Amino acid sequence: MRILILTDNMDAGGAETHILTLTNGLISYGHTVFIASRGGRAAHKAKELGARHARIDLVSRSPNSLAKAYIKLYALCKHYRIDIIHAHARMAAVLGARVAERLRIPLVTTAHARFSVTPAKKLICRWGTLCAAVSEDIKQSVCKNYGISPENVRVIENGIDTDNFSPNKSANDDSLHIVFMSRMDCDCSKAARLLCAIAPKLHRRFPNLKITLAGGGNALNTVRDLATVAMRESDIAIRVIGHISDPKKLLQSADIFVGVSRAALEAMSCGAATVIAGDEGFFGIVDKNNFSIASLDNFCARICEKLSADKLCDSLFRLCSMDKKSLWKLGLDLREELLKTHRAELMTQKTLSMYRDAQKRIPCGQSDIVLCGYYGFCNIGDDALLRNAVLRAEKSFPKYNVCALTARGKRDEDRFGVRCVRRKSLAALREIKRAKTFIFGGGTLLQDITSKRSLLFYLFLLRYAQRNGVRCELWANGIGPLRVRFLRLLTSRALCGCSYIGTRDIRSAFFVRTLTNNSCVLPVVENDLAANTPPASETRVSFLLKYFGIDENAPFAVIAVKGSRIKKSDTDELLRLCHVLNMLRSLKYQLLFVEFFPREDHRLIDALAKRFDGNIAKNLCASDIVGIFSRAKLVCASRFHALVFARDADTPFLAFGTDPKITAFASKNSFLPQN
Repeated sequence: MRILILTDNMDAGGAETHILTLTNGLISYGHTVFIASRGGRAAHKAKELGARHARIDLVSRSPNSLAKAYIKLYALCKHYRIDIIHAHARMAAVLGARVAERLRIPLVTTAHARFSVTPAKKLICRWGTLCAAVSEDIKQSVCKNYGISPENVRVIENGIDTDNFSPNKSANDDSLHIVFMSRMDCDCSKAARLLCAIAPKLHRRFPNLKITLAGGGNALNTVRDLATVAMRESDIAIRVIGHISDPKKLLQSADIFVGVSRAALEAMSCGAATVIAGDEGFFGIVDKNNFSIASLDNFCARICEKLSADKLCDSLFRLCSMDKKSLWKLGLDLREELLKTHRAELMTQKTLSMYRDAQKRIPCGQSDIVLCGYYGFCNIGDDALLRNAVLRAEKSFPKYNVCALTARGKRDEDRFGVRCVRRKSLAALREIKRAKTFIFGGGTLLQDITSKRSLLFYLFLLRYAQRNGVRCELWANGIGPLRVRFLRLLTSRALCGCSYIGTRDIRSAFFVRTLTNNSCVLPVVENDLAANTPPASETRVSFLLKYFGIDENAPFAVIAVKGSRIKKSDTDELLRLCHVLNMLRSLKYQLLFVEFFPREDHRLIDALAKRFDGNIAKNLCASDIVGIFSRAKLVCASRFHALVFARDADTPFLAFGTDPKITAFASKNSFLPQN
């Protein structure tokens, strides 16, 4: 595989070290790596590893520079027949996306930190077919700020060369060595400044203490001045050594490390006891029990309390009070935990898996299977239907190409990993006409409760396919109710022209038989296509609950309500829901409200959350919801797919609403005794 890595600069930093580690791993697996950047101190290291470096200015934003960069990138990709483009910076991703689209090459990106968000930046940003985030909080930030589906963002932790960064402790050294290493810029040197402030206090208690502060940046002189002041107040030895190109020996000499991110990981790999402290927050001492929690924000403490001198001093007092053997044992335990999740080899394997999946998502021109439904409207339930319908289609018709009719056409292709066409367009009719099979993939499409216009639209597509000789199938559809006699007649004719009819409940199956006077193909009762959605990882679920303010040690209930078209009967159900929520609050339950369809549900959920002092969960996918439901004590829902996911999670649920599909599902899958 020929891989092109794009970044702004190959200078000193965490992202650059990440690229070098990844490059080394990819080359060791036999792949050819090209790197395009403006150059820097790390560029020659990439060449030593065996990568080819092309000097292209991907930083300048002038039209002339952008045009030159685009031309060079296009020529590079075409000449060397690049198989995949991997961008590690914002502007690099923008240019890479243009080249990838023209040459039909998959583009993937990596988010190393939280990006600043403005309307202009949000508009121009490109995240590729798949996006990698170095931690769960970065993933959530990307999904929240840029509207990316969580299923298209994968957490690939920073990989550390654990063979290079290995323990090498000296048994004869009685001194305690504290090391801080980071960029010494104004926005990331707070821990270094606080270390200088508390150094005299530490030295009075631990006279054998010495401190080393490493890293270059615009705040380096300020830190040097603070270190000088601290040394005047006491005899403590503080070295401020600026930028170092090879930090291994320094980290191996550390008994205690103070810092964040990749530097903290490298220190743990060297067996140093570690305190996570930085400008973004303070986590404290890392041990084998809280290692996974610290990793949720890439050991940057972004989701923790703020850093202060007292907190840092207290943690260092505790560590310095330990004997050397206990300190080393703590450091070796951290290394063992790191080997499980942050080895460079694991990072390389996960990245290669992402590359292969991205290559499979490049859509082809000719489609043999066309899927139709209420897809692409950011409804979590319907989006889950499409994803599972695509999987079923690829399994049932392995040699055929799949296309989906969605709300936003090509803009949905990256979201769902399948060729998409805007459903209300002439292109959709062309796709149906030349297809071999036309499929209604889940949902309650053939009903006139929501809208008569939508029913006529779906009937038109179904009849259009039948008149062009295309085989028509329904997969796990809900059918009815149909109140208008003329619409019942049209639906009956359309159903009689279908080769296969799968319904998701017995009520729909009986309705089909009644509607067609038993002359139609015999309907088959199936599970809903969104059923059996796998839950998100335990780490992901733990992060989400913490992110949304839920304490896992206390019981909580999840509420998913439908916020549109509230009729009188629905109002009665809403009153019953409010009564239940009052009872849950009296029982000290935490309440977590989930927006399944934000466009419809936001207003009602926001009002309920304020009234009952609940938290709101947004920017989730089906797997996230199933994972959260599995930890909840109870699910209260008037959204059909919330009930489906609750059943998958084996969590008791209360169903609210008068929709026939809700009552049919609740009667078939009752968890609680009915009065």
